[in-house]
Amino acid sequence: MAAARLALLECSVARVVWTIGLLTLTPVLAGPVAARMRSPAAALGVELAVSFAIIWAVVPCAMAIFPQHAAVRLSALEPDLGGAGWDRDSLVYYNKGL
Repeated sequence: MAAARLALLECSVARVVWTIGLLTLTPVLAGPVAARMRSPAAALGVELAVSFAIIWAVVPCAMAIFPQHAAVRLSALEPDLGGAGWDRDSLVYYNKGL
């Protein structure tokens, strides 16, 4: 249960960070520029371009909040993940798999 909780916590925090970045930066950056556009199609194009640029910049930053390689004590994991014969105080290393 501990491994699953850790994974869900890190995933949730990263998704909250990139959602906040997208929902706050897009109106701040695209709003003034789109308001100056005469045609609605041009304003939509500006908003889409800004949204794509923010997604391209914010999502990798949000994913980088947590390290790609990490270690967890075997004693913090479920018993079936520890395996027989392993020292419960040793560390298990994992990769986020990006």
